[in-house]
Amino acid sequence: MQGPTIEWGEMPGGWNASSDSPELRAAGIVVPVIFSLIFLLGTVGNGLVLAVLLRNGQVKYNTTNLFILNLAMADLCFIICCVPFQATIYTLDGWLFGAFACKAVHFLIYLTMYASSFTLATVSIDRQVSPLC
Repeated sequence: MQGPTIEWGEMPGGWNASSDSPELRAAGIVVPVIFSLIFLLGTVGNGLVLAVLLRNGQVKYNTTNLFILNLAMADLCFIICCVPFQATIYTLDGWLFGAFACKAVHFLIYLTMYASSFTLATVSIDRQVSPLC
């Protein structure tokens, strides 16, 4: 006895993978808007932090400022290099940029994630062991 047949574009269990469904059309609009907001706010926010820290050498380079500079750079690299690609992954059906770009983007995702995490951990340790001022 043969089970139920599934036509092309149809998901098991009665789900329809057609692009005509209202849920997929709404997701096709909402996801790019949310990623655009993340990109815009992240770029502007981290860019302003870098502008304040790097303006004409007026800010003295102490440990705290270097930690903030490192965190802003890692976050800005993530926002610029990774968020647009993640937006296309969620919006489109597949990866369009080739094998090298796939490996490079995944490398940058992990690199910036670890840079941000280790910087935050180091800031916490520095705050814990430094004398109270």
